[in-house]
Amino acid sequence: MIGDSVTGGIVFGASVDPLPLVDPTVAAVRLGLKRHTLACYRNLGDGPAYYRFGRAIRYAPTDLDAWSARSVVIGALPMRPNEDLLLIDTIAAARFLTISIDYLKYHRVVGGGPRYRRYARRVYYAIRDLRTWAEAQRVS
Repeated sequence: MIGDSVTGGIVFGASVDPLPLVDPTVAAVRLGLKRHTLACYRNLGDGPAYYRFGRAIRYAPTDLDAWSARSVVIGALPMRPNEDLLLIDTIAAARFLTISIDYLKYHRVVGGGPRYRRYARRVYYAIRDLRTWAEAQRVS
């Protein structure tokens, strides 16, 4: 009985519906991103709101939809107004600047190239840093 006086108004449920949360793999597919890209957004303090249960990360579909609606799509990557938070890999950076991948790698060794960031063994460039470096290379 619900609200039984014997149990003091406590209701024991046999089953409840789970929270509508999805794991990062499903969230990345829903947003059209790689799981790693979603993790990078999370580590930078951007991206959709998420829940952390110990080591487990979960996303609410409504938060994913809200974040996706605020994002502007450029290519396959969602881009926020703050270009410092959009990181692309070396291949995409070379395409963006219309230069070779080897040229970017060369400048990472000798210096003088665009600012880059390392996450584990991977190298990423911020769009704003690429634009700034390209403008510095402009000859009038």
